[in-house]
Amino acid sequence: MGASASRIPRVDGVASDYVAALLGQETTHGLMALLDVSEQSDGLLDHIATWRLLSASISFSEDESHRLCATPVPIGNFELLIASMMQGQDILCGLRRLAAAAAVIRPDLAIRITTRRGDVRVGFSLPGTTSRKAAVYLEGFMLLVHCAIRWALGQPVEPRAVWGSNELAFVDRRTLLDVLGLPVQRHSGSISIVYHAADAARPFAMRDFDRWREALLVEYQRMVDVVSNAARHREAPGDRLAASVRSALISGARGQAAVARGLGVSVATLRRRLTEQQTSFRQILLELRRETAETLLLGDKSIDEIAAELGMSDARCLRRACQSWFGRSPSELRLDQIGRPKGLRPMTVEVRRQAAGVRRLARRPAPPDPCSPATLALR
Repeated sequence: MGASASRIPRVDGVASDYVAALLGQETTHGLMALLDVSEQSDGLLDHIATWRLLSASISFSEDESHRLCATPVPIGNFELLIASMMQGQDILCGLRRLAAAAAVIRPDLAIRITTRRGDVRVGFSLPGTTSRKAAVYLEGFMLLVHCAIRWALGQPVEPRAVWGSNELAFVDRRTLLDVLGLPVQRHSGSISIVYHAADAARPFAMRDFDRWREALLVEYQRMVDVVSNAARHREAPGDRLAASVRSALISGARGQAAVARGLGVSVATLRRRLTEQQTSFRQILLELRRETAETLLLGDKSIDEIAAELGMSDARCLRRACQSWFGRSPSELRLDQIGRPKGLRPMTVEVRRQAAGVRRLARRPAPPDPCSPATLALR
């Protein structure tokens, strides 16, 4: 079994061809138009934009497998699997519960847990199905499980190794797995992630499970930020201080004094050095707050809760900030997403018409997959 390892990723974005391998070119472009998502000049999609596209695909098709499986996977299936995993006491116990639940809830999805010298390897496969579409689906599924583990722990956990499908070697390292910050070894076996022996017994913390969707997105964003900041360290030494300030804020540092203390400098020195880099603590904080607001608005928290989490005095401050940052109110921003919280005013006639067109695309039967032993029937 041959294998090749990609270099450590840069996390510039996700290749649009990678997303299209899962959703299809027509559906991908239709959703991009509906959600006002633009492709970058080098054929990449922003990471959060990619998350939005995949979420929209599930909402429109009402199929968590993105029309991959012969029988649509109803919305809520993944939630049951993650709920089962989080009943475990630690990573290894939780993963075993996940595998056991999948055998009942998703018999088409094989999750295999193996241990070697204490290290825990989790393999994901769809027996009998081999295609680019299946490979992207499994890589995304594995990444979501990893996000859930980070959330359950209440802190980051770094995998020891990551294995992807050689079906996706054509995308040149610009995949969902890049946010893990490791070289992805591509082979013909199952999509897998390996956790260190020392992490296998790390205990899960109690979590408000009702917030799981939002929590997984936040963990995903944190991984994007961490790997992006590491890339800035390698490629632009002059930006290291600003990246360190951003990382400290992401890690929970409160205020300029706490950040300066963590970096081992005085507040005055921190201000002076940031000024030399033509930025400021306030500018970094506002940029991070804007990105966090956009991320949280993809979730189910109320406007008041988001304002409080951003350190704002009330929802009016958040509304003013959103008008300044995005030219729209928080509610209008949520209307741009698919399947956002109930109670918001309905979409405009034009958007409803666009949405109906994308739904038809999402539910249209897919052509036979020459890479699969059987034609995938779609809803």
